[in-house]
Amino acid sequence: GIALAGLLGIGRFLTNYMGDVEAWATYKETDAKHIARNNVLDRSLDVLTHVLSDDTCKRVAVIAHSLGTCVAHDALLTLSRRNRAYNPADPMSGQVYLAKLEHLVTMGSPIDKIEYFFESYVSNSHRYKRVVEDLRGDIGSAPFSHNHKPHMHWINFWDEGDPISG
Repeated sequence: GIALAGLLGIGRFLTNYMGDVEAWATYKETDAKHIARNNVLDRSLDVLTHVLSDDTCKRVAVIAHSLGTCVAHDALLTLSRRNRAYNPADPMSGQVYLAKLEHLVTMGSPIDKIEYFFESYVSNSHRYKRVVEDLRGDIGSAPFSHNHKPHMHWINFWDEGDPISG
């Protein structure tokens, strides 16, 4: 079966199309893919910080497709963590003013699939998982919500026939 799959090019397909997903889902700091992930995330943070720091910019909508939705989601959560470290009382206004973020539009997002298939924890303890998830943040925290109320409007377009986002 494996030889037949190789003949059909399935191995090459998975490497070409799923390799980026695996690289993005790699959280082990000792993995070379983690360096590539951090480079992409750093560039995204630079762009978002630049736009949000511009005084002439009043509102921001982030639009992303496919794996870019994961990059955008993680970049937004990272900005929130940085603000939380700078201003724990109000993570919306820290080094970067996150209240300008009003919309996140995603198309063909594999966010839930990546978490289901690739997310791994080094501990089976539910406490460890809870601490990691609390530190990372989620859509119940800034910039997605503020004072326990939804802040950012997230619209996701997907198709039931799409194996990535359906």
